[in-house]
Amino acid sequence: MLNIYLVPKKQVSYVPSESQIRRWHTELQGSSLAQCLNEGLEDMYKSFEQSSTLTLEFASDLNTHHLYDEDAHEALLPVELSFESMSLNVALHASLLPLDELEFEASCSYCADPISEQDLDLAIAKLDIFPLSKVQVSCISCQNEWPLKSLQFEPEMNFAKSWICIQQSASTRLNPVVIKAWEKSLGCELLQLDAQFEDNEHERWIHDQSPSSYAFQNSSAIGAQGRKDYRQSRWQKKQKGKIRNKKKTKNQGRWQKL
Repeated sequence: MLNIYLVPKKQVSYVPSESQIRRWHTELQGSSLAQCLNEGLEDMYKSFEQSSTLTLEFASDLNTHHLYDEDAHEALLPVELSFESMSLNVALHASLLPLDELEFEASCSYCADPISEQDLDLAIAKLDIFPLSKVQVSCISCQNEWPLKSLQFEPEMNFAKSWICIQQSASTRLNPVVIKAWEKSLGCELLQLDAQFEDNEHERWIHDQSPSSYAFQNSSAIGAQGRKDYRQSRWQKKQKGKIRNKKKTKNQGRWQKL
């Protein structure tokens, strides 16, 4: 499974204007790269003016294969060069992207030591309420707090308030001519981030959750809340494992004394 995120390069807070989004939308459909699935678009644009949030959803169209470059065409047939869905998203606060990246680490930009998983996830969770510029994270090694946006992530991740997500893409090789046209329409240079994982990586965890604990749309788009739940569940399992190992070691010590 492969999802592609296109985010404004070095512009965390960048949000395209309504006119820029309309231009991109019109060019996208005019070239038959994708077809819009939203109803009541005018109402959505009016709401965007007030709420500063927007989600436009698209399905593949007749010329979707033009989205991919020559190398992709050499590897796959035009009919195979497609995607499951695509969306343009504008959020009130910055999100850490890709949203589908569940396994990641971050290191302090000052001392290069790793940030604890619990502190990192707690800081990321604050993005639901606070702007990125106000969120800091503690570094145990430095014994200091640093801006969340200053951390170095592995694999590569980025913060953004607006982004394009291409879900279940057939290839990561996008057509640079198409991307340049999108950049011109949206008014910013775009950085590509890829999230590649096995299908069962998400399905295995989703299967273990109760329906009330995780309302997901599909396994290819977990979202910020789903990622938060996943990492919290994983951390709790790690803690339980540590407790079991401590008890096991303690019991072994008792048997050795006897």
